[in-house]
Order: sequence, then structure tokens, then C-alpha cells
Amino acid sequence: MMFLLSIAAAALTAWSCTKENNVRPVSKGTPITVEVGFPEFNGDENDPDSKMSSNGIGTDGKYKFKFDAGDSFHVFSFTDYTSNTAFTDWGVFTTEAGGVYARFTGYVPDDYSATTHGGKFTVLHHEINNNIELTWNNNRYEYKFNIPDHQDGTGLKYALFGSPATGGSAPSFTPASEMASGKPRLGLQFRCYSCLCVINLTGGDVRTIKVTVGHKKLNNYALVSNGAAKDIVYNCGGNALSGGGSKTLTINNNDQVLSGDIFFVTRQTNGNANNGYAFLTFEFINGEGKTCTKVVNLATGVDAEAGTATTYKNLSQYNTISNFGALNLTSATFE
Repeated sequence: MMFLLSIAAAALTAWSCTKENNVRPVSKGTPITVEVGFPEFNGDENDPDSKMSSNGIGTDGKYKFKFDAGDSFHVFSFTDYTSNTAFTDWGVFTTEAGGVYARFTGYVPDDYSATTHGGKFTVLHHEINNNIELTWNNNRYEYKFNIPDHQDGTGLKYALFGSPATGGSAPSFTPASEMASGKPRLGLQFRCYSCLCVINLTGGDVRTIKVTVGHKKLNNYALVSNGAAKDIVYNCGGNALSGGGSKTLTINNNDQVLSGDIFFVTRQTNGNANNGYAFLTFEFINGEGKTCTKVVNLATGVDAEAGTATTYKNLSQYNTISNFGALNLTSATFE
């Protein structure tokens, strides 16, 4: 059985790498507070009336989420993203209250200056791994992390959030003026650098969903990590992801019935003329252990024999939710 998906295209090229550690110690100094807005996610551009939200339906057609009390992010400064010179770990900034706009408190390193500590910044938030480390790999700083191959359907806690790394959009801390005014700095912007997906599921007594990625020509790309391995790599300079160790993601929440909005997190897919179009195989498993399988082609105008398509589409990073729409399995056949 087949059904189609319309999502924003974001074809990204994967690459591999080796690493060596060059992390310097955290240097705490003067306290500073930064006000941060949680990213808004764009939904399916072809179905603006179906946008859902964890805080209710947004009139602007966007998914709305918020920070929880105790959430944190990690701050690093560089001379340059591709230069292994001045590099400083600012440590963790934490919010006590949370909210859609939350105030995070951390420390400006002692004797901070852009020359000695770096004037460009990377800010990362990854809920399941607050102990974030960057390493230097030949010509770039990278973060190696885990996207679990077993998730519970809630989504966001598995996602990687960070600041843009290019141009003038990277955060710029100005400690002297901030401390003089006594006000938090505004406008630090997060983006989601993993892929956040959602399917609205009803019926079928589904307890487990398995999602497997494939590419019709060059089927070399993973969807998530291999177990607990930190095998997915985020490039601080270019924001792209690579790596992963498993093509299959399993969604199960203590064998409870999976119903309503089911969120899951992956890395991007790589459907294009060279790799062929990408596709996802969904295997729905009910309480009796019987299965129903459906396939999503991430493309339109597909030629299954040649592996090509008129338009290639992909699971997307950068604040776009890949919305698989509603699926009612009440009358589906499980075997």
C-alpha cells in the first residue's frame, strides 16, 4: 500500500570524517542573562488548515513549543568555525521558569574579548545529552551526538537545537553593555538541526511503529543512530548532519496504544538524481503482534524501475516539520 507525502525539500550531501579532541576548559566569570525564544516550526505548506501545536492550534499556521523549567543550552565561542585558534567553552546557561520566551542565566568568561576567546558563537541545546563537547576535525568544529533508534513518540527531547552559524546571524554577546544595563540580551535565535516529523494516527490498536529509510539508487544513508552511539555529526560551520548507524527507527511508549500526534526525530534524507528518490517504510504493529505496512515516497513523478523522480523531496532540517498527515487504521488489515 502506498501514500504520498508533501514536505519542504532540503537535499543535503552526507560526508564522513575522523576526529581529534581539542576542547578547552569552561571559564566562568560574571553572570549574564539571555532571553531566548523557542523556534517556531513551519508545518506542511500544502495544508495550512491542519497545523497543530503542542500549545493549541496557531493562527499563523505554525507549530508552537516552549522551554521547560531546568532546560539548558551550551555556549561556545570561536575565532572562526574553520580555524583551530581561539576557542572558549562558556559552559551551560539554564532557565528556572521556562516558557515560549525564557530567560537563561550563565557566565561571561573572565577577561572576555573576541580576540582572546573568539567572536563567533555556537549555541547548542540537546535535552538527552546536556554534556555537550565540540571537537576539531581537520578544518571544522563538530558535535557528535545521538538520535536514538528507539523513541517514545514525543519527539522534541531527541532533537538538536542550535544557533545559526553563518553570516551576521550568529549570536553576539556584549558583556559590558549587558552588565551596565542590568537587562537580559534579547533575540538569540534557535533553529532545529535534526528533522522533526509527525503523523496523526488513529485506530488499529497500534503499540509499535517501525520507520525504515531507503534510497532507490545509492542506499547508503542511515536514519538514526545505532543504539546509544554518538554517531551523528553536526558541522558547526555549515549546520549539516552526517553519519548515523541505523536505517530503522522504532517508536514505542511502554507498549501503550499510539494515537493522535506521534512525533519522531531523524537526520535528513538524501533523495536526488544521484542517490535516487528517498522513501520511508512504516510498519505498524498492533497489540497482537500483527503488522500493517505502508510506504511513503519522498518524491513526486517517480519512476520506480529507474529510481528517479520529477521532484525530489526530503525530511528537512531548519525548523520545518515533516507532516505525514492523518492515518486511520481502524479498517486496515493486520497480518
